[in-house]
Amino acid sequence: MAYKRRPSVVGKYCSRECSGLARREPRTTVTERFWRYVDKTPGCWLWTGYRDRGGYGTIQVAHYPKLVHRMSYEMQNGVIPDKKVVRHTCDVRHCVNPAHLVIGTAADNTADMLERGRAAYAGKNAAHLYPERRPRGERHGNAKLSDSQIEELRRLYTGKWGEITALATQFGISISSASQIVRLATRV
Repeated sequence: MAYKRRPSVVGKYCSRECSGLARREPRTTVTERFWRYVDKTPGCWLWTGYRDRGGYGTIQVAHYPKLVHRMSYEMQNGVIPDKKVVRHTCDVRHCVNPAHLVIGTAADNTADMLERGRAAYAGKNAAHLYPERRPRGERHGNAKLSDSQIEELRRLYTGKWGEITALATQFGISISSASQIVRLATRV
C-alpha cells in the first residue's frame, strides 16, 4: 500500500492569498479588545461585551474569563492586593469607569450591599417581610403528613431502639424525616 500525500492548500488555489492563509489579521492585544467593548457614556463607562449571569462583564484572557471591572482598575492603578476586591461605588455591575471603582475587603463589599438595600434579606424579599405567608406544615405543597399525623407520630414515639424505623414505615416516610419530626420542635 502506497502512502498518499495530502494535497496542499495552495494546490487547491492559485496562491496563498486566494486560500485565505495570507489574509489573517494581526492579533490584537487584550487592552485593545477591552476598549473595543467600552461605551464611555457620561458617568458610568458601560461594558457592551459579554456579561455573566451576575451581570458582571467578562473578557477571555489566556483562555480564562477575567472580570472587566478588575481589569479596568488594574490598568489604571496597578496590581490588586491579595484578599482585596474591587467595589463599585455606582452599583452598576458592568461599569468599568476607574473613578467608580475602589479597593476594599469582602466585608466592605457586603456592608455596601446591606447599606444600599441590595441584599435579598435587607427588606426587599417578601418571605422575610411576611413569614406568616410561607407555607409550612400541611400547607406546604410537598408535605406528606398532616399536622394531626405529626402529633400522632410524636405521641407514639417512646424512645426505644428501632422504633423510628417502625414509625417511618407505618407513616410512609423516610427514617430521617421521622427522626426529625420526633426530635425537632415544630417551626411556625
